[in-house]
Amino acid sequence: MPGSANDYPSCPSLETLLSKADKTTCQGKDPESTLFSLFGIHKPQHGDWPSAAVSHCGIQANSDQAFRLHADPVMLRPDMERLLLFPADALDIEQAEADSLIALINDHFQDDGWQLQSITPKQWLLRLSDPPAIITCPLHEVAGRSMLPFLPKGKDALRWHGLLNEAQMLLFNAPVNLARREAGRPEIAGLWLWGGGQSPSVTAGNWTRVASDQPLARGLGRLAGASVSGWKEELPQGEGDLLLYRETLFPPVMMGDPMEWTARLQALVPWFEQLLDGLRHGCWSRLLLYPCNGHSYSVSGTALRRFWRRKRSLQNFLLDAS
Repeated sequence: MPGSANDYPSCPSLETLLSKADKTTCQGKDPESTLFSLFGIHKPQHGDWPSAAVSHCGIQANSDQAFRLHADPVMLRPDMERLLLFPADALDIEQAEADSLIALINDHFQDDGWQLQSITPKQWLLRLSDPPAIITCPLHEVAGRSMLPFLPKGKDALRWHGLLNEAQMLLFNAPVNLARREAGRPEIAGLWLWGGGQSPSVTAGNWTRVASDQPLARGLGRLAGASVSGWKEELPQGEGDLLLYRETLFPPVMMGDPMEWTARLQALVPWFEQLLDGLRHGCWSRLLLYPCNGHSYSVSGTALRRFWRRKRSLQNFLLDAS
């Protein structure tokens, strides 16, 4: 992520864990596909990872089996002859603004069976009465790029292209955007649809506990019958396989912001020190680290004593993954 060799941060505890670990390939090359694979779920052949429906389970324990899509608000920036799409991290959306826009969209598209709701001001879910025949592209694959090659595909694609254009025009004239325009703030210019589907069945037993504030991880844990709790800085104790998931480093990657990525990594240093210290003192038998890049790193307390494995810099690991 950092732009030059001098920009690479140091994280000694993480460097120790990675240097002593056994590296293997695994399924999943982004947070979404990695999480689903950890719960034994396969992507439909002609569909999306059902991220939206599972995320709804993460915020509402009694979630139904409706078809849902992520409908995240985005910023569109002109660049020569194309429009570049950026996630809502660049917009600093207030909850009142999100509520106003969602009410406007729900009213306008009620005959189309739209029921939009917010998880957070920048994460919205769309419940549909009828499942559409489209295949979508995850937001992180489009971020910073022209959106045209990534628009929905499938039998109903043209209809949904029209609906997205209609939503874009509706948002352009919305009072929220008029106020943002006058204040010199970037506009909430459109919606990006992705991750459609219904909640899948999940085999119990992959994880006994899940600790995360991220809706997708929490939803997968609930569907698998695991004990689900929020994120805490102090590492939880106890028996069983525990999945700890944080998405701290991913938003700066989508925004192409190496300085923010480095700052967030430095904030995680005490947490990696806890992991290393707990492994040394036998608090857990093994750690599996998933960078969400198609690899995993397995390290045990015994592996930490591999003196012949010299500690490599974080820069070395990042360059290996690029």
